[in-house]
Amino acid sequence: MIKQIKLSIERKLLLYLYGFYAVNLISSALIASYYKYNEIAFISKSWEELLSEIFVLGGIPMIIFISAIALITQFLIKKKYSWKIVIPFHIIFAFLYSSFLGLLHITLRAFIRGESISENLGYIKLVQGTIWRIDDNFTLYIAFVAIIYAYFYLSKDKENKIKQAKIEAQLIETKIKVLKSHLQPHFLFNTLNSIYTLIDSDVNSSKEMLVNLSELLRKLIDFKDLNLIELQDELNLFNKYLDIVKIRFSDDLKVDMQISDDLENVLIPSLLIQPIVENSIKHGYSKNHITLKIFIKIIRMDSKITIEILNNGRFIEKPFKELTKKGMGIINTIDRLKTLYKDQFNFEFKNTEEGVLTKITLPYRLSEYNLL
Repeated sequence: MIKQIKLSIERKLLLYLYGFYAVNLISSALIASYYKYNEIAFISKSWEELLSEIFVLGGIPMIIFISAIALITQFLIKKKYSWKIVIPFHIIFAFLYSSFLGLLHITLRAFIRGESISENLGYIKLVQGTIWRIDDNFTLYIAFVAIIYAYFYLSKDKENKIKQAKIEAQLIETKIKVLKSHLQPHFLFNTLNSIYTLIDSDVNSSKEMLVNLSELLRKLIDFKDLNLIELQDELNLFNKYLDIVKIRFSDDLKVDMQISDDLENVLIPSLLIQPIVENSIKHGYSKNHITLKIFIKIIRMDSKITIEILNNGRFIEKPFKELTKKGMGIINTIDRLKTLYKDQFNFEFKNTEEGVLTKITLPYRLSEYNLL
């Protein structure tokens, strides 16, 4: 019977309840031993009789009662009865539990002492057994019920947090995919326009650009389901893009990179560098800036990775907020960073003495493969 009850109750909950009662029994034994040792109480009882009453009379009945209380309370919780039913039920059941526990205590004590069980079950002794320690038994019952409710409340709360985290992760995944789906066609259309402008003037260059575009798209497909990729993969994507734009701008565009040696396995969002460089090319060229130099620097600073993209082209003439409203690549990049990192990133876009600087600071994260 007990085995069947245990199978219906969560094992961890039973361990908590039995653990709690074990501590209660040990505390009772220590107090009783102190009283007897100092001859304050239990003077007429032997040590064996005293400890057997505490552990045998107290322990054996509770093996059944704890499981029964847990099973009944769990049933009430899962059925979601109202408090108008639950509270009176527990009060009545607690009284019945205390009475039956007293009765069982009288029976076991008579058995241990070798006395007649029938003589100990008279009306007066039955009343005495019901009243005996009814306050302690009632309090103990309420404590058990409180532990059970706390256990299920915390378990439900943890379950809800896990569900919420999964939902949030799914929303982030969906949002990132939407943002990437916006970014890739935007880049594709710009590149196709570049190819179109070269078809009449330089057929060979347009063909080369088309081949480079197909290779780049093939690589993008490989990373289509990944929000974060290793820096070395991001740079491979960017170099393919660079091969395309260099055909169009030839010697009028120079790109230099300074990458720390220990960052090849660090994780960053895919297509992070390309839209910023594309924005630099789009807004950097002017009548006074016919040759554009772009310098990319990626370093680690403690627990952060810093990406700086500097161009010597035309200065920013409009507020940053106004620029982000017009440029899909930049606003898309910022939205992706917000989705992935929340407030753990920094994005700057400003004029400096050397030119226009875009600076991105991200948390330093290594790929799982590198960590292993």
